[in-house]
Amino acid sequence: MANGVAAKLVPPSTPASPSISPRVGEGREGIENQIGKTLVAFAALSVQAFQEVQGGKMSAATRSQGGDLIAQLYWIRAELGETEFVAIMHQQARLRLCYGTNLSAETAVEIAGDILGAVNKVVATMRAMN
Repeated sequence: MANGVAAKLVPPSTPASPSISPRVGEGREGIENQIGKTLVAFAALSVQAFQEVQGGKMSAATRSQGGDLIAQLYWIRAELGETEFVAIMHQQARLRLCYGTNLSAETAVEIAGDILGAVNKVVATMRAMN
């Protein structure tokens, strides 16, 4: 990947992958919750990464965590399809990133768009490899 870290894209059913639960067959509310939690975790990690870069260098642990979160979103997107995944990302951004913050809905959707951009880069890379 561009930042020098390769995400290990192991399908979620294998023991080596990060725990992604609930899965698509377990209801839309569970999927929305998982996407929302991952979105918030990635946004928080982005702040941490920014602070680390300002201090000189991003840690390997932060890079790895970011790759794991993108991989989780990649697999959820693969199961849902792009249209539904994007709609849920935007919905969850408005719900989760605006709650308890002073972020506007537009800013929250912009953050979700940046995260979607990272997921789309992984999708494009995976397609190119096949």
